[in-house]
Amino acid sequence: MDGHFRCDSGASFADAVARMRWREVVLQSRAIYRGHSNPAWPLQSRWERQFLHTQRADLLEPYYIQPHEREKIPRQRAFLEMFRREVELTFPQERSRTDDRLWALGRHHGLITPLLDWTLDPYKALYFVLPHRAGREPAVAVWVFHVSQMTSPYDGIWDDDAFPRIDWRYASARQRAQEGVFTRLSHPIFADLEQYLRNKLVARSVSACLVKIEILNSAVPDLLQELERRGINEASLGFTAATANPQLDEIAERGNAALMEANRPVAPPTPPRVDQKAIDETAGRLAKRCLATIGSGKARPTGRKAFPFLMPPVPRFISAAWQGGGRPKRGSP
Repeated sequence: MDGHFRCDSGASFADAVARMRWREVVLQSRAIYRGHSNPAWPLQSRWERQFLHTQRADLLEPYYIQPHEREKIPRQRAFLEMFRREVELTFPQERSRTDDRLWALGRHHGLITPLLDWTLDPYKALYFVLPHRAGREPAVAVWVFHVSQMTSPYDGIWDDDAFPRIDWRYASARQRAQEGVFTRLSHPIFADLEQYLRNKLVARSVSACLVKIEILNSAVPDLLQELERRGINEASLGFTAATANPQLDEIAERGNAALMEANRPVAPPTPPRVDQKAIDETAGRLAKRCLATIGSGKARPTGRKAFPFLMPPVPRFISAAWQGGGRPKRGSP
């Protein structure tokens, strides 16, 4: 399945969305969408963008543990507890919220969290990138993540600690208006969703469950009209006086300032430089040393097994009768 689409019109975007609906049936999944003003941006939460570093999932890439991995969970817990104290002091009715639902509440009021925002509606995802464009960007993107809970191999990506399953309940009126859901990645090495999936799945499976839809400039006028026709605007997405809460916005802003003051971003480790010339010279020197110990003459068997812990190989053959379609002879495998 293709994992990358380019749309040059409103009709081609609608066609891509229809393909995602079809893919939901095939994968027994639920598609969620996220808009990016820049197609090159990785799928990272605000916490990951501030404190972690992207790493490519590839056999030839040098992997390293994230710089503050040991302190990450204690920092997040302390930060959330600070936010909880302030929220409950101002809003006592919020004391029953679980940690995940408190993260979700904070995320919708600007708090730096490890949550990545998605929506069930592809056109609502578009709204967060199209009306705010400066006009100089060559394209924007809508990412599609097919969430499959039971279908193999996609059910193997979930982990209670590293990548917990999605909570589909709404934590606020604004989240309900946006049909918003969140993913949370907490991996010691990978700090964006795409690379995490590339490490967990083969390439073909990644392109099936994670899709990037690029929207070219030629499609923008059509899509802006479509957003207007669907009534997707600031009010419909919950940015109104009824759902706004300036006190929560202020609490989140104070918390972010305190977090950034106490936790400065750390520069990524510098991967070791590979000196190919030195490797070649070392390999040649070791080969010469090894040949010198062998000396000249013909090779002869030593009489010892190279791998004494392995059983001797058993010859296997296919009888002529079996090759001709008949029954195998007695004793043949």
